[in-house]
Amino acid sequence: MKENIRDRSKPGTWVAIPLPKGGYALGLVARRAESRRQLRRTFIYIFGPRAQSPEELALHLNRGVNESIRFGFTMDPAILEGRWPIVGRIQPFIPDDWPVPLVKSGPIGGGPDFMRRRELYELGDDLEGKRVFAERIVDDPKDYANRGTHGYISFEEFAERQIEEKPLLSDL
Repeated sequence: MKENIRDRSKPGTWVAIPLPKGGYALGLVARRAESRRQLRRTFIYIFGPRAQSPEELALHLNRGVNESIRFGFTMDPAILEGRWPIVGRIQPFIPDDWPVPLVKSGPIGGGPDFMRRRELYELGDDLEGKRVFAERIVDDPKDYANRGTHGYISFEEFAERQIEEKPLLSDL
């Protein structure tokens, strides 16, 4: 049976994210908006270290959410068009095991804590609905997802910055 092209980016899919300086990062599609638009917003966990090939990543799929080095939003054409090779799937995928962290806005308000003051909100599984929390002082912004969505090239650069100092998988 032929795979539906939309199934390529379904939650639970492990992908090899090509990095600008060579090699690949491992990514897990944790959520995908189910809108009728052609391009769908996708939430991905990123894992290091850098691998030389997608085949090398396929040997390291026994990862958990706490092992991710970062996460973020992108659109799914890189997966649908094969730019990001699929290296495996979690069967069955349980969304509660891979939660979407709180999302932060850009800096808001004024005063001495201006750059750290953010609005935090929670997205639904469809990545559309949100429930806003009170504004907070955010000491470590890496604990939260940015509300913006990267294009796939920008997401590859983002992943590169997250694992730049990590060794190669083959060196471990």
